[in-house]
Amino acid sequence: MEDHPILAFESLDNIATGVMTALLVFAYEQRHYRVLLQKIRVIAAMNHYVRNALQVILGCRVFSEQERQVQAIREAVGKIEWALREVLAGESSAGGRAA
Repeated sequence: MEDHPILAFESLDNIATGVMTALLVFAYEQRHYRVLLQKIRVIAAMNHYVRNALQVILGCRVFSEQERQVQAIREAVGKIEWALREVLAGESSAGGRAA
């Protein structure tokens, strides 16, 4: 070990390999980060548009004979809101699923 210089060819080769590997991993992680950011933007936009559409559905006035249909719509809206909250946004609520 005493006769082996610190900056030998093997050492420089190992350092260069390490630097190249680090740069490749960094580039991969940056790309992965950008892809995840784009997915989050899409989810946020979808969440916004779906919730606005659900508000229109819930705000509609109906006649009394359509009350059963309205209840079915309310249940469907509840399930969609649960999916937006739990599945897409990843926000966990205290209880779990909407029925």
